[in-house]
Amino acid sequence: MEALYSNNKTPILFLIILAMSALGQGTRVGFYRTTCPRAEIIVQSVVQSFVNSNPTIAPGLLRMFFHDCFVRGCDASILLDVSYAEKTAPPNSRLRGFEVIDAAKSQLETICPGVVSCADILALAARDSVVQSGGFWWEVRTGRRDGLVSRDCDATNLPGRKDSIEVQIRKFAEKGLNIQDLVTLTGKLSRKNTTTVYGHNITNGTDLLIKKSMDVFMGFLDHPGGHTIGTAACALLCSRLYHFNNTTGPDPAINQTFLPHLRSLCPEGGDGAKRVDLDTGSVHKFDISYYENLKNGRGILESDSQLWNDPRTQRFVEWFLGGSRQQQSKFSVEFGKSMVRLGDIGVKTGDKGEIRRVCNAIN
Repeated sequence: MEALYSNNKTPILFLIILAMSALGQGTRVGFYRTTCPRAEIIVQSVVQSFVNSNPTIAPGLLRMFFHDCFVRGCDASILLDVSYAEKTAPPNSRLRGFEVIDAAKSQLETICPGVVSCADILALAARDSVVQSGGFWWEVRTGRRDGLVSRDCDATNLPGRKDSIEVQIRKFAEKGLNIQDLVTLTGKLSRKNTTTVYGHNITNGTDLLIKKSMDVFMGFLDHPGGHTIGTAACALLCSRLYHFNNTTGPDPAINQTFLPHLRSLCPEGGDGAKRVDLDTGSVHKFDISYYENLKNGRGILESDSQLWNDPRTQRFVEWFLGGSRQQQSKFSVEFGKSMVRLGDIGVKTGDKGEIRRVCNAIN
């Protein structure tokens, strides 16, 4: 189905997403329309300012949103500074963008004290970071309240770099997310300045708009081990390159022509802190080459490569690599649906939780 666009080129199908999904758990679009009318504008302005100064903040906010929602639901528990807090767990050690949420909260407390939750600020900031990076805009349902609990041990449920497909599917299913959500949301953020999508040149405004959606929406899942945007530490790869499953050889799933390149980047006994691009050949801008790399045996992390090797997930990878404009547009919409579902996980509304005065502490 072709994507429809309004005069300002906002995809109308992203609005239809809301009609297709049940209004979940007491949240709704425009929750602060009367109680704090400028709430979304303020968050957008703060995100824009920070991303303009440091573009890596944008994917950082996306990752933070995923990590928050996946652990205890979308309740801003990732923001709390308490003993043994969620943010101190190894999978969260390299999350970034906390200062953005704090800045937005500070401004909102000045004009609408005690009204806008930190959980909603994070959800809005994740969306706005995508838009600021050149991607599509979608409606965010608001009305979440902030959680009262944050424990590092809960973060062990995040999908891990060595998780089997069975484990990954189970973890996503436990959150109400399906296999397509898994493949869509696991795409890595990459950064290549390119003018092609699926091997086709981008030549007109509509194609470019589609490309922007693809580029920015190619996922944000950060596996335990705390790798930065688009990279992973050699320490996480060496067992896969030299001693896979306690053997003396590499993971046979790695493309054998690609293996020498990886070993040259991460020699055995070398610097374990050295970073390797997760999306090989795509370093400076978001794009879809992550999925092409999976197909070609160039997935860096074991959990990534499994997406191509298992038929349940492979069909979605192939679908994302389909090549037609119609499929590209539909992918953008499907990613939007996954984002909406992600944002509905475990939200607190009504009399549950609270509206924090500051985002890193319980009232």
